[in-house]
Amino acid sequence: MTSFDSAVPSTVRISQWFTSIRQWLGLFPLSILQLGMRIGVGMVFFKAGLLKYQSFEFAVKLFEDEYKVPFLAPATAARMAMINELTTSTLLFLGLATRLATLPLFGMISVIQIFVYPTAWPDHLLWGSILIFLLTRGPGPLSVDYLIDQYLLKRRHRLVTVRAWLGRFPFSIVQLAMRLGVGLAFFNAGLLKYKSFDYATQLFEEAYKVPLLAPAVAARIAMVNELTCSLLLLLGLATRLATLPVLAMILIIQIVYPTAWPDHVLWGSILIFLLTRGPGPFSIDYLIEWRFQKRV
Repeated sequence: MTSFDSAVPSTVRISQWFTSIRQWLGLFPLSILQLGMRIGVGMVFFKAGLLKYQSFEFAVKLFEDEYKVPFLAPATAARMAMINELTTSTLLFLGLATRLATLPLFGMISVIQIFVYPTAWPDHLLWGSILIFLLTRGPGPLSVDYLIDQYLLKRRHRLVTVRAWLGRFPFSIVQLAMRLGVGLAFFNAGLLKYKSFDYATQLFEEAYKVPLLAPAVAARIAMVNELTCSLLLLLGLATRLATLPVLAMILIIQIVYPTAWPDHVLWGSILIFLLTRGPGPFSIDYLIEWRFQKRV
C-alpha cells in the first residue's frame, strides 16, 4: 500500500466529519433567525423614529442643517421619516406585511446613502442585507404573515407566485452582504478601540465592567477579537469559527450591559446565520471546500 492510498481514507474521514458538523449546524431553526433579524433591524428604525417623535423640533433642525434632503421641506422630511420608521418597524416586529414593509425602508436608506451620508454605507449594507433577506425569504413561521400565507396557499392566491419569484433571489448575495455588513461593523469597532485605546479602556472601566479582567486587558482582548474575526468574516475564511469569539463577546457584554440588547440581537442573528448556513460561494472557505472535495 502506498502512502497515497493510506492518506485517502483519512481525507475521506475528515471530509465526512466536516460534512456532519455542517449538517448538524444547518438544523438550527431558520425561523428563529428570521425572528431575530426582524426584531434587530426593526429596533434600529423604531428607536430612530421614537427619537424624532420625542424631539421633533430637534429632528426638523437636523434635517435643516445636516441632512438637507432635496425637494422636501425639513419639517415634511422629518415627519415622513418618523412615520415611516415607526410604522414599518412595528410591522416588522409583528411580521405583518413584512415584505411590503421592507420597501419604504429600502427607499429611505437609498436616499440617506445618496444624498445625506455617503460614508455610512457599512451600516446601510448591514441593514439592507437583512431587509433583502426578509423581502426574498419572508418573515418565517413566527409571524402574522405566515398565518395569512397558509390561508392564501389553500386559495392558491396569485401572491404566492410573487413570493416564489422573490425567492429566486440568489442566497449567495445575501450571505455575502451579511458577511460584509457585520464584518465591517466589528472592524470599525475594533479600529476605534485601536485609535482611542484610552477611551476604550475608560468605557470598559465605567460602563461595561467585565468581571475578572482589568479594563485595559478587557479592552485589548475585545479590540484584537474584533479586528481579527472581522477580517476573517470579510474574507470568508474560517467563517464559522470566526463567529464563535464574536458571539461569546456579545454574550458577555449583554450580561454586563443589558440595555444594548437590540444591537446584540441584530448582530447575533447574522452571526448565527453565518455559523449555521455558512459564508456562501463568494468566500475563501468555499474555494477551500471545493478543492478539498475535488481531492477526495
